[in-house]
Amino acid sequence: MARTNLGSMSVDALLKLRDDIEKVLSSKANELKNQLARLGSEIGPRMRGRGSSLKGRRSLSNTVIRPATRGQDEERNPSGCGRS
Repeated sequence: MARTNLGSMSVDALLKLRDDIEKVLSSKANELKNQLARLGSEIGPRMRGRGSSLKGRRSLSNTVIRPATRGQDEERNPSGCGRS
């Protein structure tokens, strides 16, 4: 692409350049949207048919989590942060 000195261009030329750039960018944007739509239609049906990743696993709602307590190594680690 040719380099142009924008400072030496007239206002009318700058407005025309802006319109040309807008046309090119909008056509590129439409092209990319179409490509994304095609990719989405290719990927979409496979993703929907998978089901839950937790299917067949034990429920976590009845799982008891014991609280962290200070044990015998309280003398070595008085802050209780778990580092030795």
